[in-house]
Amino acid sequence: MPAKVVFIGLDSADPELLQRWGQEGKLPNIRKLQQASAWGAPLSPPGLGSGAMWPSLCTGVTPAIHGRYFFQQVWRGSYDSHKFEGADLHFEPFWETLSRRGLKLAVIDVPKAPLARELNGVQLVDWMVHSPAYEEPCSVPAELIDEVHAVYGRDPIGDCDGSHRGIEEFRKLKDGLLQKVEAKTRLSADYLAREDWDVFITVYGETHCVAHQFWHAHDPAMPDYDPSLAAAIGDPVLQVYQEIDAGVGRIVEAAGRNATIMFFAGPGMGPNFSGNYLVEEILQRFEHGPVRVAAGGLELLRRVWRRLPLKLRKKFRHAGSGAGDGLIAQLRSRRKCFTVPHNDLAAAIRINVVGREPHGLVKPGAEYDAFCAELTRELMAIKNEETGRPIVREVMRMRDIYQGPFVEDLPDLLVHWSREAPIRTVSSPRIGVVRGPRPHRTGDHHAECTFYATGPGIRPGGINHPFSVMDFPPTVAELLGAHLEGLNGEPIPELVPGGGLQTHDAGRPAADPRLSNALAD
Repeated sequence: MPAKVVFIGLDSADPELLQRWGQEGKLPNIRKLQQASAWGAPLSPPGLGSGAMWPSLCTGVTPAIHGRYFFQQVWRGSYDSHKFEGADLHFEPFWETLSRRGLKLAVIDVPKAPLARELNGVQLVDWMVHSPAYEEPCSVPAELIDEVHAVYGRDPIGDCDGSHRGIEEFRKLKDGLLQKVEAKTRLSADYLAREDWDVFITVYGETHCVAHQFWHAHDPAMPDYDPSLAAAIGDPVLQVYQEIDAGVGRIVEAAGRNATIMFFAGPGMGPNFSGNYLVEEILQRFEHGPVRVAAGGLELLRRVWRRLPLKLRKKFRHAGSGAGDGLIAQLRSRRKCFTVPHNDLAAAIRINVVGREPHGLVKPGAEYDAFCAELTRELMAIKNEETGRPIVREVMRMRDIYQGPFVEDLPDLLVHWSREAPIRTVSSPRIGVVRGPRPHRTGDHHAECTFYATGPGIRPGGINHPFSVMDFPPTVAELLGAHLEGLNGEPIPELVPGGGLQTHDAGRPAADPRLSNALAD
């Protein structure tokens, strides 16, 4: 008997590329899904990147409830950046709930997912992912990871985030990504056929890494395009997508005719036109005027950190707060605002609030509101020296969007870039001229996602109302005759018998169109 629900994820694959290459015949298996499916563009948690999206997809609740927005976070009562461990997630993934109800599940490499305490089935965590959450790959049952390594191999790459590569290093990275896809496909097809699963979930992470590292070999329109690299190794983005397309074909075939197939990809990727690397300097000048202070301050420390070998970075992370963390915390404690870790989708800013931070400088209430408004105006006034246009598209206040017990652990502000052109040199009357080294990643995230679903009772066609990644857990549950309560998400009517039930009843965030209809009053 085939799996009832098979969920295939592509971490940070770009919806526009999937659509275009599908139509051009370069991704034939994905194109078949596109044509046979109900499809739509699910909304990711507003403002935040994949570090918040995958936990929200897993749990069905917002980051203000599950507590995670990035792999490093600054929590209340601290100025230090702490690595977010799997056990730190404050809301369990839906597969644990379904497991306790007797359903049988396989969960393969869902990004940012915690290791289940127990599971009626199997789980692989951090075997072949873009950014591991644990020190080593792990599994349920614990001995499964040894079997997987023996039969399907180990990750040939590890951390793909590097700089100063030559053509041969790029070629080796591309080949390693293709090896990872092939291994994930073999394991997924084998394990799908091995058992009578109720839910089978597998996620490819290689679309994430290949876009970060190879956009300059993929996109001739971007200023940093490298024709010599493209001539030597081709378009690695296309090659990885095509290898995954072949894998999707094998997995769909192994699932059988009666399975419901769910295909999800996102958040998307494009050229890295981010200004994150300038924000710490901008904030210092906002407070102190257009004079470089503290020898580059936090940004200098970050540059040094990124140049450390991976093993050394892991050692420091494992050791916890050290001398570097202490210096960063000291610098932050003297500022009214400072940057906190986030990916290049948006810069994240934390306000040094009295009563929340140990040495708060901005009083909550009217003073906080006035400070955020002034900072927002100044950020919106910054121009790109090369284009003369604003570099900031929007500044989002997290407390205007999210509600929940962990909203104070989110950044206060997120700065979203215009993404019209590279951001190299910027200026405004308040901060003067600011410039700095470009980030080494040539591709980075935008917010768009895509989703296809096909199976018994699902009619092909567009889903024309807003829905969220948080709607997937209750939708999967409804398809299996189960109900999940206490979620922000609700079943997607087009996919479930009877149009779905209302399931959210706890901790609903503020009504905001960016949180989809599932969160509106």
